[in-house]
Amino acid sequence: MKYYIGEEAVDLKAALDKEILSWEGVEERKMMGCPCYLVGRKMFALVVTKGAVITKLDDESKEALSGVHDWKPFEAHKTIKKWAHLELEPDEVSSILPFIKKSYEASKLEAGI
Repeated sequence: MKYYIGEEAVDLKAALDKEILSWEGVEERKMMGCPCYLVGRKMFALVVTKGAVITKLDDESKEALSGVHDWKPFEAHKTIKKWAHLELEPDEVSSILPFIKKSYEASKLEAGI
């Protein structure tokens, strides 16, 4: 299964890049065929066709995210219930940035940064 079709996600990826790539220590790497955002070698978000996935949110943060944007667990070769998959348009990026930032901070802690 292909999770990322670049030509269908150009504007969304550009909107995410504009915000996320300026954060301290963030690097981008392709994993599972998708552009992924990492800090300290820990992935905190990725871009998929027509959406984004936030990988490190606690239950309370996922509940808060539900009040801002619909999401579902990420379906890869198996269901990854801890990852929040959001269908997203480029103009919606600002509404979910606080949640991506939380995931980024959790990854920094996990990496010991």
